[in-house]
Amino acid sequence: MYFSRSITKPLESLAIAAGKISQGDLSVQANTNSNNEIGMLAKTFNAMVKNLLEIREYPEKIINSMADSLFLLDADGKIKEINKAASGLTGYGNDELIGQPFNVITDTDYKVCVKTELMQNKDLFYKSKNGEEIPISASCSIIENDKKEITGIIMVGKDMREYETAQNRIKASEQQLRAANQQLNAGNQQLAASQKNLQDKLIELERFNKIAVGRELKMVELKQDIADLKKRLGES
Repeated sequence: MYFSRSITKPLESLAIAAGKISQGDLSVQANTNSNNEIGMLAKTFNAMVKNLLEIREYPEKIINSMADSLFLLDADGKIKEINKAASGLTGYGNDELIGQPFNVITDTDYKVCVKTELMQNKDLFYKSKNGEEIPISASCSIIENDKKEITGIIMVGKDMREYETAQNRIKASEQQLRAANQQLNAGNQQLAASQKNLQDKLIELERFNKIAVGRELKMVELKQDIADLKKRLGES
């Protein structure tokens, strides 16, 4: 009787632990005190649980290491999970958003993703806890079961504030360049007008110089004629 209980009790304990695992509880551990076949089975069981825990934690680590925000919604648009980036972006903690409708943080209807099945780079706004409207470039995809029924929606959003800041800086630089170019064009026009004015004055000066030189030559000729006339008069 004692021998029978020493076998059935550990097996019952393993069965209870297996039942908890099937419900998603991976914190259970089987009793490994015995060194018989039951104890070896319990150790193998615990190793399996550890592997399952690592498998479950691996995608969670990847999701939480993402730079972009991620929201996992159920088929009714309620928030099931968020990553660290989503929490940091909106200022809400997990407990504040889990179970809440997606429109708590955006005016965009989650059904737009259901209708299109795949949405890429849609511009929308998230509303942070402090009331700030954050520009987002969002992409989403749906999750379906074997019956093609929608069981969830994955919404990934890229914070576009730095991009918009950079775009505004580029626009401001373009405006400054256009203003500088206009000033340069105006300066060139003034320079061209000054050059034309100078050329006109040079032409006028050359014309005056020619007239003055012509007059000077005529005076020289006249003086020579007077000298020749005086000479002839003296000889006579």
